[in-house]
Amino acid sequence: MKKDKLYLIIFLAIIFASGAVIYRFQDSRSLRSGHFPISDEQSQFTVTLIKQISQLKIKLEKDPGNFDLLVKLGNNYYDLNSPAESIKYYERALEIKPDSPEVIVDCGVMYRELGEVEKAIEMFSRATQLAPDLPQAFFNFGAVLLGEKNDPRAAAEIWQKFLTSNPGVTPELKNFFEEKIAQALEKEQEIPAIQ
Repeated sequence: MKKDKLYLIIFLAIIFASGAVIYRFQDSRSLRSGHFPISDEQSQFTVTLIKQISQLKIKLEKDPGNFDLLVKLGNNYYDLNSPAESIKYYERALEIKPDSPEVIVDCGVMYRELGEVEKAIEMFSRATQLAPDLPQAFFNFGAVLLGEKNDPRAAAEIWQKFLTSNPGVTPELKNFFEEKIAQALEKEQEIPAIQ
C-alpha cells in the first residue's frame, strides 16, 4: 500500500513537473516545430483522471474483487493513454467476468496500442462472438486487420458480417460501415498482386 502511494506521488510529481517544463518553454515556435502546447482543459482533464485513479485505488484496496472498480481504473488509464496499466486492470476485471464484451474490446484497443496485434485480434474476435451486435467490436477488429495486418479483404468481410448480422442498425451506422467497406475494397485494389 505504501509502495503504491509512493509511486502515485512520484507519478504526480512527474506530471506536474512536465507541465511546468512545457509551460516554461512553450512559445510561438512550438507550433511550427511540431510541438503542440497542452491546453488548460487537457491539463485539468489529466489532473482529474489522476485524482480519480487515486480514489479508485483506495476503494479497490478495500474490495479487490470489485469488477466495476477494476473497469473504471482500466478506463481511466485508457483515457490517460497508459495501455499497460489499462490492460492490467481490464485483465483483472475479465478474470471476474470473462464474458464482458465492452471490456474485452477496450482491452483489445490497448493491446493494439502496445503493438500486440495478435492479442488485439484475439480480443476483438472474442468480443464479436460474444456480442454479434456490438459495432465497436467489429469496427476495431476490421481496423486492426486493415491497419496492422494490411488485409483489406478480411477487414471488409468483418465489417460486412456486422451489417449482415444486424440489418436493423441505424442508417448512420450502416453508412459508416458501408464507407469503411468501400475504403477497404479500394485499398485492396491498390495492393499489387504477388507474383
